[in-house]
Amino acid sequence: MKEMQKEIQTTAIDTENKERKRFSADLHDGLGPLLSSIKLFVSSLESASEDEKSDMIKYIKELLDDSIKSVRTISNNILPAKLAKKGLIEAIKSFSDKLSMSKEINITIDPEIDTNKRFDSGTEAILFRVIQELINNTIKHAEAKNIKISFTIADDRLNIHYTDDGKGFDVEDTLASNKGLGLKNIINRIETLGGKVNIVSNKKQGTIVDIWVET
Repeated sequence: MKEMQKEIQTTAIDTENKERKRFSADLHDGLGPLLSSIKLFVSSLESASEDEKSDMIKYIKELLDDSIKSVRTISNNILPAKLAKKGLIEAIKSFSDKLSMSKEINITIDPEIDTNKRFDSGTEAILFRVIQELINNTIKHAEAKNIKISFTIADDRLNIHYTDDGKGFDVEDTLASNKGLGLKNIINRIETLGGKVNIVSNKKQGTIVDIWVET
């Protein structure tokens, strides 16, 4: 039974990693050639005759249309349908419930705001990925049994308060090393929203992450 529970947990993480690889492949194989073709035509415009320019501009417009369609398709594939339909909190609850089925980790979601509260779609996408990354880091490295995530709003700012009861780590040392890439990505993503991140962790005392973004 324990092996089956562990397998469920591992499968959830593997699925997330596969989605990221697929996203990378979609960008490289789908959008990449279209953008390269557009660049090729634009570079050739200067030396083209008037008749050739007319045809090239037509082709560029068609390629741009195809690129826009490709971006829409990729965007629809990289995030769960529940995020688009129900919003950030419901999507996180759904993701957490699947992981909690493993019995290896207990994830509690404590929304002190309306669970149907919606934010800007771009903000929701970034916050969803950030919280997923925090959960994955806890599962992979912290040896924790419990995770708690709360959502509050004060002074037009959303606060996400994330805690685990894992073994903890040295934040400064981790950020200064190659192992800190995941944390750096989290901080960078939140900063793109104009938000802030505070990470507190001590060995054998778990980890606390506070995220603030404008609503």
